[in-house]
Amino acid sequence: MSTTLLIGVMPIVSSRRASHRGLGSIFGSFAGAAFLVLLPVLLKNVLVGGLGWSTSLAAHIELMIVGALIVLFLIVEPHGLAQLWRLAKEKLRLWPFPH
Repeated sequence: MSTTLLIGVMPIVSSRRASHRGLGSIFGSFAGAAFLVLLPVLLKNVLVGGLGWSTSLAAHIELMIVGALIVLFLIVEPHGLAQLWRLAKEKLRLWPFPH
């Protein structure tokens, strides 16, 4: 079983036990899996195709960027992408009149 599949499936399986909204949300599971799958593809296309770097250098830089972003998300937003999405929706709903 691939790692990406496990990343997407494990939070769904454990959502019954999760009491907070981060791991318990189905959208967060899919958003996190999409983030971890699509970001390296995007980085590879930009670094190799756009900037013309060698594939070996791009692979190392890609791993460093993805790892740094994972650590940054764990520190800055521990509730994940789903919480950021909920906050953005709430702010847009109240946008013209924040009171």
